[in-house]
Amino acid sequence: MTALAHTPASPEVHPARKLNRLATSAGHMRLLPSGDGWSLIGPRGELVFFGLGVSGRRRCLEFARSRGVLTLLS
Repeated sequence: MTALAHTPASPEVHPARKLNRLATSAGHMRLLPSGDGWSLIGPRGELVFFGLGVSGRRRCLEFARSRGVLTLLS
């Protein structure tokens, strides 16, 4: 009998195609889980950043912090 180990895909980071300056200057975003990662959503509902995999949440938080976001809603 052999044991099969599941090897998760390596995490990737996918910034949104176009970073909306209003989303980061407003000072707040929403952090939401998505099917295979986490998403940062701007105040007008636009995707600002997407982090894939288990570490996607941390990457979203780091992205928000680097952009000076003051409030992160979930």
